Amino acid sequence: MRRSRIVQMTDSSSQTQTVASPRGRLRRFWLLAVGVMVCMYLYSNRSVPASFTWGHDLDAGLAQAGVKNHLVLAQFGADWCGACKLMDRQVFSRQEVAHALADWVPVHIDVDAHPRLAEKYEVEALPTSIVLSPEGGQISRLEGSMSSEQFLQFLEKSRTLRQSSTNPS
Repeated sequence: MRRSRIVQMTDSSSQTQTVASPRGRLRRFWLLAVGVMVCMYLYSNRSVPASFTWGHDLDAGLAQAGVKNHLVLAQFGADWCGACKLMDRQVFSRQEVAHALADWVPVHIDVDAHPRLAEKYEVEALPTSIVLSPEGGQISRLEGSMSSEQFLQFLEKSRTLRQSSTNPS
């Protein structure tokens, strides 16, 4: 492997300048570029807090929903799930989503910590959003990540499905 050379140049005033060879400059450029990319990756994968409070116990969430007659949003995910982190940053951090979930009981379930719950609700892809009645019955589900607009539509559709099932015409 060749090392970059330092070339010494002398100008007319007999001062010596040290100039790195083009290969040395290229190496520094690539080191800087890789450093910037690593920083960008770390910044883009930072955790962003939700604009509301997640519960982490589904049984407690169902009990709370029963008392308040609210729907439960069971959000299945994992720490290693990139799409889950994307939803954390682009959906759950938004104020309009927090406002829409004001009369819901949101529960985040880590599939690695609670594999039996994931199995019970047949979670095969992450993230999975499941809307449950206060009694624990599944009303609707959606697998995969989505935009905040799609998520708000999902919540509204789930609310409508519950109302139509409790008020048959």
